[in-house]
Amino acid sequence: MVLIDNMPLSVPSPQAAVRAVSRVAGSATIATFEIAAAALPDGEYNLMTLPKNFLKLSETVTYLKTADNQVLDLVTYLENTL
Repeated sequence: MVLIDNMPLSVPSPQAAVRAVSRVAGSATIATFEIAAAALPDGEYNLMTLPKNFLKLSETVTYLKTADNQVLDLVTYLENTL
């Protein structure tokens, strides 16, 4: 996901998110060094280090926009149950 003027925008991949924020002022996303380097091989990016445990990755579900209905059903179930 990408935030553009505090509005979320779904994109098909983490690399697409990095490319989107590199072109739109006032936008942000979270990525690893490896994702940023793959999306922008010229090295035209700045990464800010987040404090340890800033994100609760143990409570995060990431899935592709093209995920099949079984994955979407599982995510919906988890969101409603937890």
